[in-house]
Amino acid sequence: MAGIRYKGQIFSGAASAADHVAYDNTQSGLTATNMQDAVDEVNAKIIGMNSNYCFVTQGFSVTSDSQGWVNVSYKGTQLTTTNCAGLWVAPNNNSGEYTCFDRVMYNSSGHWRVRCTDYNGNVLANSTKTIRIFAYVSKSIL
Repeated sequence: MAGIRYKGQIFSGAASAADHVAYDNTQSGLTATNMQDAVDEVNAKIIGMNSNYCFVTQGFSVTSDSQGWVNVSYKGTQLTTTNCAGLWVAPNNNSGEYTCFDRVMYNSSGHWRVRCTDYNGNVLANSTKTIRIFAYVSKSIL
């Protein structure tokens, strides 16, 4: 009997190919409606990202606003959800600064921002610190 064996039971009528397995795309935002197309669509997005983006790092001095927020830029260009696929921020250890970042997010305009705090979680408002960013940025801003 052909089928899939799972925990001692055989399920007959199982799909023999991924393009015959239904896929619910309501949460993912993909257009695929079967597993094979979903895998292909995700793979195409990864390949596209790798060819259009590259990993960069840069250390620089920033000054937080009255709420501790800093907009993040790379080589003078504001990083947004359009030109930056991912962002990590760390203190620049060479500077002797020990700043924490309790949030990395983007605002309603799509600008990447970080919030500067001390190790006790106190906001560092209107404070100048040296940070290092690690970002996956669009090659168009390099």
